[in-house]
Order: sequence, then structure tokens, then C-alpha cells
Amino acid sequence: MTFIELLNGLTKEQREQLAAAGIPSPRISEWKAGKYIPGRTHTLALCRVTGADFDQINRELTVLEAERDTERNPLFGRFTQGLRSAWHFS
Repeated sequence: MTFIELLNGLTKEQREQLAAAGIPSPRISEWKAGKYIPGRTHTLALCRVTGADFDQINRELTVLEAERDTERNPLFGRFTQGLRSAWHFS
């Protein structure tokens, strides 16, 4: 399951549990829209509530962060390109 699929599949009860953990619904909407990428603390809470694999979601978010950083700084992209094969599927 991907990060976006995970967000799209949240039930009302799960959203309430996330709100109780300090993650309000508007924040989830911002993640869905791609406005923000959650920090690891929020990612862990999301995975605990949904039962998703934290490592898998964390890897996906790491790739998304690297892509965003590359858009802002192409030199960073060239640097991480060499590293990607080492950590992408570890």
C-alpha cells in the first residue's frame, strides 16, 4: 500500500485516533494534496493507527523528500542519484 492509498483509505475512526494523537484532519488533507510531507513522528502515528508497515511508508516518503530536494537543488539530485540504489530497496 502506498502513502496516498493509506491516506485515502482512512476511516472516520482512524481519523479520530489520529486527531487524538495530534494530527488533525486538515493536516491529512495537506499531505494528500502534496503540500507537505509528514515528519517521522506523524508517520509513525499514522502507521500505528492503520497497521501499515512503517519501514515501507518511510522509504516512500524518503524518496518523495529527495525528489523535492532535487527540484530545489539539482546538484543535490546528482549526489543522491548515486546513493539511491544503495538505500531505495534496502
